Amino acid sequence: MKFREDVRANLAALLKVWHIPAAVLAAGAVYFAAIHYSVVDRLVMPVTRQRMIETKRFLDRQASSGQDGAIYLLGSSVLLEGIDCRVLDRHLPDGVSSYNLALMGAGPPQWLLLAPALRSARPSLVLMCTDLAGVSGLASIPKDGLAIAGWWNFIPPRDLEEFRRVLSPEDYADLRKPRWQHLLAFRVFPAGAFDMYMREVMRADLRYDGYTTNFKAPWVRKEAISVAATARGIRGKLGDVRAVTPEMMQDELGIIQHLIEYLREDGIPSAIVVAPINPLLREGIDENLDTAVRQELQALAERNGIPYLDDSHLLTAGEFSDHVHPFAPGRERWSDDLGGEVRLLLDGRAG
Repeated sequence: MKFREDVRANLAALLKVWHIPAAVLAAGAVYFAAIHYSVVDRLVMPVTRQRMIETKRFLDRQASSGQDGAIYLLGSSVLLEGIDCRVLDRHLPDGVSSYNLALMGAGPPQWLLLAPALRSARPSLVLMCTDLAGVSGLASIPKDGLAIAGWWNFIPPRDLEEFRRVLSPEDYADLRKPRWQHLLAFRVFPAGAFDMYMREVMRADLRYDGYTTNFKAPWVRKEAISVAATARGIRGKLGDVRAVTPEMMQDELGIIQHLIEYLREDGIPSAIVVAPINPLLREGIDENLDTAVRQELQALAERNGIPYLDDSHLLTAGEFSDHVHPFAPGRERWSDDLGGEVRLLLDGRAG
């Protein structure tokens, strides 16, 4: 009898405060709906993250169009600033186009996220562009980037299991999170979009107009920075380079190896490109390390029977806008030089 009385008392007490959990649930629903509308529907997020989504959408359109045979370039901001595909295209056969899919801060781990869409687009060649600075520390995938990849289904389940051996356990777990957790991770995007707009997008010396969907000439920098700022950048980058360990290099090489194999499964050829390095930066780097990195990349290419293009010594210091990014004449020169190299590769393959 006492038990039933206690139950009735507890129910009566709960009914008196039922509005509290109901209000919490309603507030949660409104919160998630607001995130969905602003971020998923309207893409209110930093332009760097929006470009990631637009790159996936571009590759999906390329795949559905049936227009196979394009050339795609993967890389970081060095490639983004350094290659104008309109210049590169001058060297290509009629009907073949190239596209710069570079993402700021992206190394081989981030390339993995785009690999399934890239393979579906049926390229005639994929150029993987890296450099000494790029292997000075494995560029991890940002948590919000993993949330984007999970929400927008960048990696199908079958491919995700295949990638598990090269993804870190943390990245793999993040990609497998339930959708509501991905959505919750997007809560930082509206504030991040405003912050980036104020700090970067509205600056007169930067060109962000059309950046998120520009896959021909997505460069941002209009002007070179000061000599003093370049010197600070070099000091910071040298610190990163000197901290490189053999394990870091092998991790990156292992991911590139996996990407080569993954593309080859569908008969898609690839090549490794070593991007130009600012001579002012190279002066401070141990020559043995510089040589070792390029030898490792060349050996990786040779083991897989793919081309190795070393453009690391191509540009002068005056052709960089800062410590690492090619600029204006440097962009024109590297784009023209790489276009000639790619044409030779295509002609050799055809022959």
